[in-house]
Amino acid sequence: MALGSVSSPAEAWDVSHRVKWWPGGNVVPQVEWRHREFARSRQASPPVVDLCDPGLIVVAGPPLGLSTSLPNCTTAVGSTFANGYASINLVSQTAIPNPYVEAVIRSWGNVRAKVDNPPFTTARAVAESVSIVRARGGRDTGRGRIRWSKNWRSSGVRGGAGWARDPIVMTATPVGGGPTLTTTLMSIEGHVTKGTISWMNNTITVAASRPGVPGGPPAHARLDVVMDSPYTVQQGTIRLEVRDGVVIFSEATGIWAGVAVPPVGATSSVFSFGAPDETQIDYDLNLPPGDHDVGASMETAGREEDADGAGWVCPPTVTDLGEGFNMADTSTVGLTSTVFGYSIAAPFTIAFPVRVPGGEIWIPQGVTLPFYQTNGGSSGPIAIYCRMWRGNPAAGGIPIAGDMIMDRYAGDAAEGAYRVTRTTLLNNQRVIRSVTGQLDGFPQMDSFFDVFFEVSLRGNTALPGPFTPPSIPYQASVPNTPPMLQYNAQTLQWVPLLEQGRPVSIPFVLHVHRIILCRADLNGDGIVDFNDLLEYLNLYNDEDPDADLNGDGIVDFNDLLEYLNLYNQGC
Repeated sequence: MALGSVSSPAEAWDVSHRVKWWPGGNVVPQVEWRHREFARSRQASPPVVDLCDPGLIVVAGPPLGLSTSLPNCTTAVGSTFANGYASINLVSQTAIPNPYVEAVIRSWGNVRAKVDNPPFTTARAVAESVSIVRARGGRDTGRGRIRWSKNWRSSGVRGGAGWARDPIVMTATPVGGGPTLTTTLMSIEGHVTKGTISWMNNTITVAASRPGVPGGPPAHARLDVVMDSPYTVQQGTIRLEVRDGVVIFSEATGIWAGVAVPPVGATSSVFSFGAPDETQIDYDLNLPPGDHDVGASMETAGREEDADGAGWVCPPTVTDLGEGFNMADTSTVGLTSTVFGYSIAAPFTIAFPVRVPGGEIWIPQGVTLPFYQTNGGSSGPIAIYCRMWRGNPAAGGIPIAGDMIMDRYAGDAAEGAYRVTRTTLLNNQRVIRSVTGQLDGFPQMDSFFDVFFEVSLRGNTALPGPFTPPSIPYQASVPNTPPMLQYNAQTLQWVPLLEQGRPVSIPFVLHVHRIILCRADLNGDGIVDFNDLLEYLNLYNDEDPDADLNGDGIVDFNDLLEYLNLYNQGC
């Protein structure tokens, strides 16, 4: 039993699609490529290393059969790195009388953060590739067909979370001026924390499970496939949300009504079901007479985050890449939400529950959480206070470490994103920042008691507050644990964080040193037996990051041999 560095294996998103577009009106389409990639590695000191963000790059259509791409965007701080990549390959383009364009668009990236000195390293990578195919002609140009096939994967790591999207957006603007019609013909979005979503070989696979392992941050995966534009002939949805191996939402409608999506309540470590890779979309924009510029925007985008020593990580706040003010990312208030969030500025505090997996001991090192202030400045430092509770503060819990007096500030940085609403994406009033507090001297945690961490912020002249942590409606509280809480020191009351009656959580990272009591006891029941071997084989077959026992970033036969040695040694 030793306290040492814990490495989060590199995981990645790989989002690509092949698209073939026939515009109406017998018009030859033209192609341009808009590319954006971004990578960041960060630690407490220096605060930020932020390189190779080229902004928006517009490239004319590449020669037929040739690929166009930029060099990988990579940053590194010590053993922490992030990289992002995007490309387009124009497969074919034909002229009248049957004009169409066919291309493959792809974005890819991965991250890795390792516990080193100093602590609190984080890594983030973003890549976005947008192929915009345009045609100019009469009203018939607004009628056409798109065939779209996808081949993509998005994964989340133990200390981070992933996000990917792949929409087709149509626009039509009168040549002589006038309002632009914009509609999303079809979209795919995947959000992953400790899980994987993939759609390839006519199969959708969703994995979000740690069978038999109690506690820890929840494995979560959510897939949304939507075709509901009023301008498309085809309509339908595929929606699946899985948390800790249990389906909590499931839907298949319209053209996908025959897809055998697992029902709510189904349990499995991996859900796989057939779904055709290729989708045909017939559309009619119902354009008025006159010439129009019609564009089909096909985007692939992905994002991955990782954090050192992350005992607990909630999903990222960003919902849209490059859609905000000056191409910043955005964190959008959910469509069902009526509030921007809950105050975390004194005298208000936020308390979040944490549960340690069986067979582990955690020693708290630090806590990082995002926040924003309406019309606030963009510079720190600010004060961060933290108190640790054994048990629920609202139900007889006892404070065991920390207080709301001592400032534990270790660093803060801008997140490169704004908090907005869906209808005000370009609003720049709410800059999202993150702040980290040191937790030196906090006692170790085990699996026998639930622990709450209570946090509050206090501002400075440039950034006085009040502060709000961004919440995302679908981030429900961890199953079998109490909801997050807010405390008002004026009324002396704890209240659960709710949005329209549903518990929510706010993003945070709890940095810890992990002590593995018995690495072979994967289900934490204190016994090394055949159930643990089955658990490891499931992780190994899924190429789960937790199966990478030698920390080389690859799940292979060497890791299997490593586990068999641990299994034979017992505890």
